[in-house]
Amino acid sequence: MNKKILKFGLFGIIIFLVVIFYGKLAYEKIISNTYDKPSFVPYAEQNVFTSYTWPLYTIDGDELYFKKYKGKVLMLVFVSTKSKESLYQLHSLKKIYEDYNTKMNFIFVSNDNHKMISDYFSDNNFYFPLYFYLRTPPKYFSDAIIPQTYVISSKGRIAVDFSGPANWDNKEFRELLDGLLKK
Repeated sequence: MNKKILKFGLFGIIIFLVVIFYGKLAYEKIISNTYDKPSFVPYAEQNVFTSYTWPLYTIDGDELYFKKYKGKVLMLVFVSTKSKESLYQLHSLKKIYEDYNTKMNFIFVSNDNHKMISDYFSDNNFYFPLYFYLRTPPKYFSDAIIPQTYVISSKGRIAVDFSGPANWDNKEFRELLDGLLKK
């Protein structure tokens, strides 16, 4: 009889852990998909970004200058572990990143505790390029509302300037990216 109780208890613990793990992932995916689609900046209203001297740093302290991305399509995302919306949005961006990371550039930036956000990325299997900044972001960029997301065309035009969380994995956003990549 003790063997049956032991087997039942072990089975119960395994089921409990599976439900907790997959329940959390499902919950975060549902939350991220409840957000609206991002809005785009009409062409006539797009600012042209010209300040490519903003230094960024890797977790190891290696410096990367923003000028590396001049003339390329770039998605810049300000993230923070202090913002639930920012963290939920990362799930929506994961599929976009997987499908477009060989076609365009992505930069995820934070001024959070390096270990905390790196651990969050690692724990959630996010392989986004994560950088940290020490200086105030350049003109046209703001980290006042997190998440804050920008898409910059190869001509330096800011095609997306979106504050707050959004569901990025949608047809219209993919069409925008495809259009920017053709130019």
